[in-house]
Amino acid sequence: MTDQTDAFLTAWTTAEQVGDVRTLDQLLTAGFYGVGPMGFILPKTAWLARHQAGDLAYTRFGLDQVQAAGHGEVTVVTGTPVPAPTRTAPSLKRPGPPWSSSAKAGRASSPSSI
Repeated sequence: MTDQTDAFLTAWTTAEQVGDVRTLDQLLTAGFYGVGPMGFILPKTAWLARHQAGDLAYTRFGLDQVQAAGHGEVTVVTGTPVPAPTRTAPSLKRPGPPWSSSAKAGRASSPSSI
């Protein structure tokens, strides 16, 4: 995994954990879609709105055992989510630094605490 990928993942997981909408807005592309805790699909604006409204509060959020595979301008990342009920597979695209995430999937047992 490259230093750029590691830096992006650290910034992203930290921003998700603390609900930092400004940082998430910068990291996620306009075409971002996330799969919410109950399986619903949200575009970027709705994903960010959950943090803004306080509807989403993580007790923990992160990735363990991360692996990344680069394919030209795209890197696909896999890892074991923390907490385990979540699922994530971000694909990172860079027209040049910095990285941005164009897709993410998440799933958890509860909509209010992941």
